[in-house]
Amino acid sequence: MLITTFGSKRDMLGDWKIVNDSVMGGLSKGYFEMIADSKMMKFHGEISTENNGGFSYLKSEEKEMDLSKYDGIKLRVRGDGRTYTVDFQCDEQYDSKWGKYAVSFIHTFETEKDKWTEVSIPFDELEGNFWGQPLADRTFNKSKFNRFGLYLFDKADGPFDIKIDWIKAY
Repeated sequence: MLITTFGSKRDMLGDWKIVNDSVMGGLSKGYFEMIADSKMMKFHGEISTENNGGFSYLKSEEKEMDLSKYDGIKLRVRGDGRTYTVDFQCDEQYDSKWGKYAVSFIHTFETEKDKWTEVSIPFDELEGNFWGQPLADRTFNKSKFNRFGLYLFDKADGPFDIKIDWIKAY
């Protein structure tokens, strides 16, 4: 099932946003742009580990969808040789001293510089996480999927550039 091609009328996710480590005093800069003629998204910028920084995060709007008939998510990407982390969210919440927050279900993948690859992420291999703290007792609820995110936090200074052609459930 097609989730997004970044410009199609059939896209199920949109309203993309960037969160950089500047929310914690870091100096990383991340950007995204839709490449309209090819209907893909480019996520790029510069990671800086200064001031305890080191990440940039691309996230979709919150939009619930039932993916219970599927085994996972697949993306077609053209990478830069860096390691990225997907972040899926559902209705699972973590009760912290600051309130209730969404649990992230993460999976890392390697990219090859300037090569298109398809990355398959099985739902049963996702790891529960809250702000870097593993939550081994949490299970991703694929019937309540509500956000897709892509992080770069590989602790390496320098530029990054990844293109996403499409996202599908398989």
